[in-house]
Amino acid sequence: MSTQDEVAQAYVTAANNLLAVRNSPDSSDAVAEAAEKALNELTIARMDQIVADYAGRTAALNHLVERLNGVTSQITVDAAAAIKSRLAAAITNARDLLLRDAAERIAGGAAQPPSLHAVVADEPALGAAPAPQADKSETPEVPELPVAPARPKLDAAAPVIATRPTLVPENLSQDYEKLFATCAVGPDRIGQVNWHLQKLEAGRQRYQAVGGPLGIPWWFIGIIHGLETGFRFDRHLHNGDPLTARTVHVPKNRPTGNPPFSWEASADDALRWEKLDQWTDWSAAGVLFKWEKYNGFGYRKHHPDVLTPYLWSFTNQYAKGKYVADGQFDPNAISKQCGAAAMLRTLVNSGAVSLA
Repeated sequence: MSTQDEVAQAYVTAANNLLAVRNSPDSSDAVAEAAEKALNELTIARMDQIVADYAGRTAALNHLVERLNGVTSQITVDAAAAIKSRLAAAITNARDLLLRDAAERIAGGAAQPPSLHAVVADEPALGAAPAPQADKSETPEVPELPVAPARPKLDAAAPVIATRPTLVPENLSQDYEKLFATCAVGPDRIGQVNWHLQKLEAGRQRYQAVGGPLGIPWWFIGIIHGLETGFRFDRHLHNGDPLTARTVHVPKNRPTGNPPFSWEASADDALRWEKLDQWTDWSAAGVLFKWEKYNGFGYRKHHPDVLTPYLWSFTNQYAKGKYVADGQFDPNAISKQCGAAAMLRTLVNSGAVSLA
């Protein structure tokens, strides 16, 4: 039996023992409750393993693809155009097949994408990430870690994920698709991204309850919730202000009505305010565009050499540079917030989310 099989068998044995204790008629309420808690913690730990495993493998694969992209970009002779095209197509196809295989191994052949808690891994996870600390300008905060490598320059010949009809402006849609296709979570950030995915799963039902009637995916709302409030349900989804009053930051004086507000009522107002109830493009380009718009296009307008950390922090597409206060940009400051694309990339790689 391989080490991976032994790990999987140990997990199953521990889970079955805890279930037996929880369900035993001889167990007191306190014992059954303790077994239930231990089972939940075991499941979360197992989820960490699978997400870390496949995120790490995909990061290595993306790195290989980027290097091969560099090879294709050096073929500039017209006579080699056909070879270059075939090589680019082969690289893209190989990458897609490997990612699909990873997703199928995670899903275990399930017809529907699994929930994060349903995923089973075959290798130990990296260390658990510490819970972020709230910060007024950017939440959640995470401990300082080594800087991710600078993002590669995009080349017009680089293979990209096949594009679909999109509502995103044409000058942006291909940029988003290329960036997401080559996006990889830094190996030193995987544990922290996993913490965010656990929080997403914990709030999934509430995100679905708000997003379902509006036609908005639960994970799209959940990622905004993490970025704006650090996953706190006592804060406005608009900007992280307390629910005990209307918002005081942009957008100001929301929602209408009298406080205190429920999280659901405030979230519904925030999503309608951004006209997300009218949005139908849930492709990679579509969601990245809407997330960037939610936070603002300040980086794109005033610092085009820096991709917004709201999307790309914790990935190879971002190294440094951020707004440290309203209108105050520091080119050497490094974001300590997990970007939206880092969460989405890991969700997609794990098979938990399938983009339109």
